[in-house]
Amino acid sequence: MDLLREEQRLWITTRDETALEASLKYKGGTQEHLEYVAVLANLTEERCYELVEEYLS
Repeated sequence: MDLLREEQRLWITTRDETALEASLKYKGGTQEHLEYVAVLANLTEERCYELVEEYLS
């Protein structure tokens, strides 16, 4: 469980950095925040499927 917790903490950092990077192409525009949130949502969905496959299969 400790290993999973640490892995998740690292993943969250990577997720946030990826979303920020993607949103920068719209910096200052109305689309910036929407892109950030959309990338967060997509990456989180992908991570959920990864965790299900790894721990519930």
